[in-house]
Amino acid sequence: MDLRQKVGQIEKKLLLLSEKWRSLQLENQQLKTDLASKGKQVQALKENLENTRQVLSNLLKEETESTQEWKQQIERSILELDKCLEGMQNP
Repeated sequence: MDLRQKVGQIEKKLLLLSEKWRSLQLENQQLKTDLASKGKQVQALKENLENTRQVLSNLLKEETESTQEWKQQIERSILELDKCLEGMQNP
């Protein structure tokens, strides 16, 4: 094999490597774009989750306060009933 043939083979290999390099660069760019998109989706999901957590926390607080009010009302009613019963037993 003479020098021209060797140079020709090397040029072919360089061309193939160059094409492969361009292909890998395009694939890398696509992966970066996909990753950025996924990052935005993850951030949106995190924000949605935080908003949902806050809403649930507020609902729980409201329910707890409401339950506490009902409990106090029931206790007052029981005390009133006890007074009525005591008044009926000791006229």
